[in-house]
Amino acid sequence: MLVDMVRLALQVVAFLLSAVFVLRFYMHWRRMSFYGALGQFVKAATDWLCARRTPPSKVTPLRRGRVWSDWLPLAAALGVQLIHVALLLAMLGGLTLPVLVLPRALGLAVMGLMMVVLNLLFVLVLVEVVLSWVNPHSPVMGEVGALVEPFLRPFRRVIPPLGGVDLSPLVLLLIIQVVQVAVSRSWENGLLAALTPLSGGML
Repeated sequence: MLVDMVRLALQVVAFLLSAVFVLRFYMHWRRMSFYGALGQFVKAATDWLCARRTPPSKVTPLRRGRVWSDWLPLAAALGVQLIHVALLLAMLGGLTLPVLVLPRALGLAVMGLMMVVLNLLFVLVLVEVVLSWVNPHSPVMGEVGALVEPFLRPFRRVIPPLGGVDLSPLVLLLIIQVVQVAVSRSWENGLLAALTPLSGGML
């Protein structure tokens, strides 16, 4: 019971920290302003690590240099997931286990980051749908809409509105859920596989 509570707490904290770093990276990549309500929150939550001393510029490919500050939020999100995995492995399999299964821990961290992105996108699409119905003129609506528009655009091109109702968010939410299940199962299986070497296959 206690282990489950600690595991849930770790998962929530890791998601929240990773999510704000992913949001900062994505908003910067989209060249969005951080002066809105959502942008101000993301900036305040991540400035302790990602504060820039120069004006924001478009994210550039790694091979072009001048990229550490651009990609730092994404690296921080991956680092949070790696710490999350290491703590889980240490808690469930012993303090020496994370060192012995570092390659698998890195793979789990990448899958964990994928789940964060999927969960974050699900929440943003859901918020966009709710706001479009209850408060379409909310200041946050513009920010959220700009974040989810690139993902909704392909579906809006092929799915016509039904009675004036945009069905593309529903289709995107269903696809996200399907991918979430697949990634979540792979993550759980990977965690069990990482614990197996020192567990004698008893987990």
